[in-house]
Amino acid sequence: MLANMIPHVITQLVILFIIYILVAVAIFLDLWAGVRKAKARGEYRSSTGLRKTVAKFCSYYNMLLAITVIDILQMLVVGLLDFEYGYTVPVIPIITAVGASFIGFIEVKSIFENNADKERAKVQAAATDLHRLMKEDGAKDILATALEIIQNKRPKDQDNGTDA
Repeated sequence: MLANMIPHVITQLVILFIIYILVAVAIFLDLWAGVRKAKARGEYRSSTGLRKTVAKFCSYYNMLLAITVIDILQMLVVGLLDFEYGYTVPVIPIITAVGASFIGFIEVKSIFENNADKERAKVQAAATDLHRLMKEDGAKDILATALEIIQNKRPKDQDNGTDA
């Protein structure tokens, strides 16, 4: 029985290895696209973006490992059914493949996302924060004072009547 299973197990391991490599390639392509877009916008590229990529890599692979465990259980049950009862259901890591496809879709969407959309999202988040601040009682006074300071502030050379 075990001798018959070894070629199938090797095939499954190769499929899983390919899936994991393709996810890493998708993450790397998104990183590369992000660096190119930041360079085109003239943004300073710091280690913060790289840290986000590492965090994304870790969370994606944590998810993949978890669903691979479920897939291994599924493949063992299907293999046992095939051996004991002659069922001919293919033994493939389908759940891992679906999860990797989902990750790939997210990365492709991120690669082709327009810079204007990202900027719009940042402005929308800032507007939402400002709206939330304005609803708070103490924040209204602070915002009103800040607006007064901004409106009444004049350059120093106009205050003393000299032209500089």
